[in-house]
Amino acid sequence: MAEFFEMEDKMTFCSDINGLSKELGCDHDLADWRLFIDSGKNTLKAVVLHKGNEKPSVPLAHAFGMTVTYETMQQLLDSMKYNDFKCHICGDLKVVVLLLGLQSGYTKYMCFLCLWDSRDDKNHWTKKDWKERKEHEKFGNTLSEAKIKAGVFVGPQIRQIMKDETFPTTLNPKELAA
Repeated sequence: MAEFFEMEDKMTFCSDINGLSKELGCDHDLADWRLFIDSGKNTLKAVVLHKGNEKPSVPLAHAFGMTVTYETMQQLLDSMKYNDFKCHICGDLKVVVLLLGLQSGYTKYMCFLCLWDSRDDKNHWTKKDWKERKEHEKFGNTLSEAKIKAGVFVGPQIRQIMKDETFPTTLNPKELAA
């Protein structure tokens, strides 16, 4: 079975999942399998699990000395050619958060509805009403003074300038070509 695996840097991975499943005599119906990704302090593992646990789990990748980061997850999925078989992925919360593109770590305001401060330990169990999060809070109408001095425009202002008939006449040929 060694012909189905490759080693690159600190990672050993299966480069031919279809060939490995045929060698093991497993059907490769993606509806029956899921990819489980797990991480330890220094390791990253990927195993294919059968949904009914009727077939044994098949290890696909193991990386020693690698922690869970976006880059290592990308390397893991690319090396296994995940886009070719795309079965469901399951894992611990750290892995799922990373795959969904959410902020990992000790996030201060993790609730998307309110401003619940996860670091405010003294009020966790006593305070019940947290201030509501404003909709589109970061997309305010105001620009910082530094951006105004630098001549930075926001989307609506750019569209307004582009509609102005005199705008193209103020540009030099190089700017017009851009």
